[in-house]
Parts: sequence; structure tokens; C-alpha cells
Amino acid sequence: MKQKQIIWGFLFAIILAAFDLRMIGIENIASGLPAIFSTLAVLGIFLLAGEIFQDYAAGLIGAYLFAFSYWAISFSRMESAKLLLPIILIFSFYFLFQGLRTRQIHSFIISGFIFGFGFFEHAMLSFFPFMFVTILLSLAITSKKLLSDYRKHILVFIIATTAIASSAFLGLFHINTENIILSPKSSFYVQLFDPLIIISFLAGLFYTIVKFLHISRHHFKKRDANPKNRAYIFLLAWFFSPILFRMFFGTDAFSGLDLTTILLPVIMIISIIPFLWIVKKYHSFGHAYRIFTVSILTAVFMFIAIYNIISCFVFLK
Repeated sequence: MKQKQIIWGFLFAIILAAFDLRMIGIENIASGLPAIFSTLAVLGIFLLAGEIFQDYAAGLIGAYLFAFSYWAISFSRMESAKLLLPIILIFSFYFLFQGLRTRQIHSFIISGFIFGFGFFEHAMLSFFPFMFVTILLSLAITSKKLLSDYRKHILVFIIATTAIASSAFLGLFHINTENIILSPKSSFYVQLFDPLIIISFLAGLFYTIVKFLHISRHHFKKRDANPKNRAYIFLLAWFFSPILFRMFFGTDAFSGLDLTTILLPVIMIISIIPFLWIVKKYHSFGHAYRIFTVSILTAVFMFIAIYNIISCFVFLK
């Protein structure tokens, strides 16, 4: 993924924000921010998925699934500071993964700065360090050179994160995220996924776990796993870190809404894997199978969009 893409993406988001805020007026500024945040999240998923799998198709599929997810549609109509949590994780991990691939210091600095903003959410003060350590150790277990080769990079990341998060640690800043202003219900996260996304996620999670076991069996002793396999280790560490955190620190460590916003991006990225496998196998199929594959994928993507739009605007207004 080229650096120019993120620059153009941010410029587009700034233009969109400026136009939107001008139209709604400064006194109604809060009502326009959720839509802007949701747009940024879709852009972030495109960049992160493309960076993780090194495939533009993965980015496009991920952006589509995320844009038409129940979460994105619902949260774009609500006011909550928790909208920032997935955006922080998505863009921080995008620059972190980019830094692991390119070994550029500035990617780790940007990632650390963005990651530091997560500490402003009071409930995340203890979880974010736990999450970072979990992901770092998971990657280090299968790569003996990771800590030595990226010693300076990790230190820079920690310094950048601390520089931003210091005011949160000192209690100088606090975001009130207890209430969702525009939604009188708290059940909007009950129907987050349509049936096809659930099936795709389970298939992708199974594949990721099998891939991780394969990596562990062949590379654990030597700790020389291929850097391309970092994607599967990273996704499992992201997915299981909040679950482990709640197991260790209790179910009241953070709310179900926090857990939902943390897990949703990684669930969507894992759901890309079956679609990506079909796309990569496309050219190996015969002509009839290609037509069949395109027809099935078209029907699946249309179903996902229509199902979630109807769920949000018809059944749960």
C-alpha cells in the first residue's frame, strides 16, 4: 500500500468534514461527526486490510463489508466518543504493520501517536498496554529476531505513545462515554452481523487458527516464521486479547460496547479471508466456474448490503 493513499484519504476526509460541518452549522457539529468517523473507519479498514494481506482486493472487500455492516450504519447515526476506539486501533495498527514491513521509524512514531489517543478513553487505560504487550509477545514468539531487529522501533513507539497518553495517565483529560446521545436504546449492537458475515468469519477464524498451528509446529523451535505469517498471528492476538483481558480482570473491566468496538474491525478483516481465497483461485477455474463464482459473489455482496440496510432502517429505526 502506497503512502500517497493515506495522504489522499486524509485530505478527502478533511474536505468531507469541512463541507459537512459547514452545511449543518457549528451549533450542530456533533451530529455530523459520527458520519465522518464512520467514513474514516471504512478508509482505515481498506488501508489496514490491504497492508496486512498485501492485496488491494482484500482492502476493497474489507471496506465494503465494513461500510455495509450493521455497526457502521448504526453508529454513523449516533453520537458517542466510543466511535473513536476502532478508528484509533485501525490506523495505529496500519502504521505499525507498515513499519514492520518497511522498517521505517516514522511509521512507528505515527502509530504510537495514534495509539496514545486510545488512553483518553477511561475504560481503556489498563487494556491498551495489555493489548500491545499481547500482540508484541505473540509476534516475538515465532520470530527470535523481532525484538532485536526492532528494538529501536519499539522504543520509539512506546515513547510516542507515552507522549500523547501522559495527560490521560495524569488524569488531565477524560472523555465521558457513558451515554449515547442520539440512541435511546443500548441494544443496537445485538444484531451486528448478518448470517453470511458470521459464516465467513467462522471460516476465516478456523483458517487463521489452522495457519497459526502450522506456523507453531514448523517454526516454534527455530522461531523463524515467514514475515508474511505475521498477519495470522497478529489477527489472533488482536481478537483474543480483549477476551483474555476480561478473563483476567473480570467482566466489568470494560463494557460490552467497548468490547464490540474493539473486536469489530478484526472480525471484519478475518471475514475477508474466505472471499480473498475465492478471488485468488478465480483464474484457476474454468469459464463456467468463473461465471458461477462471479454470480455467487455478486449475490452475496448484494445480500449483505440489503440485509444490513433493512435491519437498520426498517426493523430498528
